[in-house]
Amino acid sequence: MPNVNTLIVCDADRYGLSQLHQLRGRIGRSSRIGYAYFMYTRDKQLTEISEKRLVALREFCQLGEGYKIALRDLEMRGVGNLLGAEQHGNVAAVGFELYSLMLKEAIEKLKGVVPVKKVETVLEISVDAFIPSDYIADVGHKVDFYRRIQQADLNELTEIQDELLDRFGDIPLQVRNLLQIAQLRLKASACGIKQISQKPGEVIAIRIDGVTYTLNNAALLVMAMEGRLRHQAGKSTPFLLDVSGLSTSAMLQQIEIFVAGFQRIAKS
Repeated sequence: MPNVNTLIVCDADRYGLSQLHQLRGRIGRSSRIGYAYFMYTRDKQLTEISEKRLVALREFCQLGEGYKIALRDLEMRGVGNLLGAEQHGNVAAVGFELYSLMLKEAIEKLKGVVPVKKVETVLEISVDAFIPSDYIADVGHKVDFYRRIQQADLNELTEIQDELLDRFGDIPLQVRNLLQIAQLRLKASACGIKQISQKPGEVIAIRIDGVTYTLNNAALLVMAMEGRLRHQAGKSTPFLLDVSGLSTSAMLQQIEIFVAGFQRIAKS
């Protein structure tokens, strides 16, 4: 109905979320602005699920947010039994993404896949790394990008960077720092670096976990860092990186050079 721009739905609390979203999409399909009014009886006591449906419709009302509607509907109704017709709500208790991760781990366990031990790298450095409100004003979109950056692999981080540039324009320094730190964390985790912490006196202390290296290779890495790296064998933080006098971007670059160098000498 290309010329229709107004939709009124009575007793909207009796419809499913997907049904309401589909109805809303029937109007405003030309150059005219569409208006959809979802009505329910005044002073009626809505059920919890009905209220959640209407809140979701109000929350996700921008173009292209059908996927978020589908995820919210999935969380509320449950994904169902994979091997039968039963539908249950376990996913609602833990969230769709955690449920998907748990499901993936369970399937791999049944297949006999041995999980790879992953080092969770902690980065504690003094860097402005965030998404400014004047770059992405919508709080929901901002939180979504933070979540995606936190969970992304290296390829996905590149895709996120391209998406940010395409949707919001030139990427500000704080967001570039955020993406670079996410990349550093992934690379450091892959080679067994447990912690990268900035200490007083502009020194970065680096702690290693679960990997070994020879003293000769450590000495070569120290030489390659041109006087900024010190190795102290037997210490809990065997490497100290001097970042005095460096700008934020230069400091991150030095950390990245170290991580790349340590990746070459590390043995699991």
